[in-house]
Amino acid sequence: MKNVFVTMLALGGFLSLPLDAQDRSHLLVVIVNTRTPLPSDLTADDLQNIFVGKEKFIKGMRLHPVNNGEEDLFERFLEKFIGVDASEYKTFWIKKVFREGGEPPKVLPSSEKVIRFVSKKTGAIGYVWRKDIEGKEGIIKVVPIRP
Repeated sequence: MKNVFVTMLALGGFLSLPLDAQDRSHLLVVIVNTRTPLPSDLTADDLQNIFVGKEKFIKGMRLHPVNNGEEDLFERFLEKFIGVDASEYKTFWIKKVFREGGEPPKVLPSSEKVIRFVSKKTGAIGYVWRKDIEGKEGIIKVVPIRP
């Protein structure tokens, strides 16, 4: 699987996973800082490129992706948008840092901390459960992700 993942990244590919009745990923939302000049929506490929370090700037602004440390949410995000599990993602970043340098996305322990970070850092992009942003729409914005 790891070779397939590396090949997918090299080709810019994306695994699309079928949604079923048990899938809660529709409750996951991608959020950005209100001053981040992202297009009104991103593609799943764009999001994958940001979180694997291929896309570091948009419209001249440095992006600051942040992963959510809540295990279920982290796994759901990786499954839906990156196409790997947590172990494969962490291994990918260890190899990438060793080969190319740089840093993997920051990991914050909760949705509350992700929201706080994103609200204060221009260029920040993260993800949380939809329920966690209720009442916070003015300090962050939700970015729709196109397939």
